[in-house]
Amino acid sequence: MYKIIFEDNSIFKGKPEHSKWNNMPDKAIKRIEYTYKNSTVVLEGYEQYCHIVKKGSALIGNFNGIMKIILIARTKKESQLYIWDLIKGEFSTATTEIDKEYNNRKVTSWKKGISALKPTYKITKL
Repeated sequence: MYKIIFEDNSIFKGKPEHSKWNNMPDKAIKRIEYTYKNSTVVLEGYEQYCHIVKKGSALIGNFNGIMKIILIARTKKESQLYIWDLIKGEFSTATTEIDKEYNNRKVTSWKKGISALKPTYKITKL
């Protein structure tokens, strides 16, 4: 589940499996709290935000669901990726050039944020 806190302190909630990301109000984002399984990532102070939910299904077995969740936060200079690989059970971060966020390609559905001099992220295990 994710919770978006806007500049006016109003809140928008969504779920990775049924994301409402594109239905979000057109307001600047102050903070994102994204919880999945036993971890929460909190992002603040970035210029723009986006997320990708990579789904798949197995040819053998009964897996049919989310494989990866990728949160992307931009500054003026670069994009920071926060990646949950649910198949491997790992969390990682990466930095890319702007417009090369997903497999060296541009992504869409960016939401504006409230830029800070020093953007921050925090991850906590539940």
